[in-house]
Amino acid sequence: MSGKSGYSTHLPIMQEVVEYLHANDIIEYGVGYNSTPYLLGVAQRLTSIELNREWMDKVEASATPHHCQWERVICADERTTLATTLRPCDVVFVDGGNHLHRKEVAQAYMIMQAAKAVIAHDAERMEYTYDQMYLPIDWVYVRVEHEQPWTAVMTKDEGLVSLLMQKWPTTICRTERQLRNIRYPNIPAYEEKK
Repeated sequence: MSGKSGYSTHLPIMQEVVEYLHANDIIEYGVGYNSTPYLLGVAQRLTSIELNREWMDKVEASATPHHCQWERVICADERTTLATTLRPCDVVFVDGGNHLHRKEVAQAYMIMQAAKAVIAHDAERMEYTYDQMYLPIDWVYVRVEHEQPWTAVMTKDEGLVSLLMQKWPTTICRTERQLRNIRYPNIPAYEEKK
């Protein structure tokens, strides 16, 4: 990991995405000592959703002064909170909370076309099942494998996909059709009729 904490490997990717999209309105599922201070420094509006009140209090106490409108939400689980917090925004960052619901949170924002990009930390972890996610048409799954834990970005912005692939050559980029073939390897691939 070249001296970095595994808790911060998402920051270079997040910075590129936020800067490229000029993201001012961001929602994060799971606060942290790395992502939350960064987002507070660049966003105009940040909604932080966290399962653990004690952890939220620690991160809040470590935050430096900022001019960001910061809404903090403590929830029992992301799935039930999603119903009240799902709203249009520029970027959603998923890192923390109940691993069973990470994929559902990411998918909800893509399906509702509520975000320009969804960033997911720990993308290589099988229990988060990002590789079993269904992508809406025109969306692309980009997994940046520059340092573990890896970070994935889901977006339909072709310029952002190109930027990530140029910056990190070890990036894996997949469409819904390619993910389907990974999920169901024994079923012949769908061929478009010409």
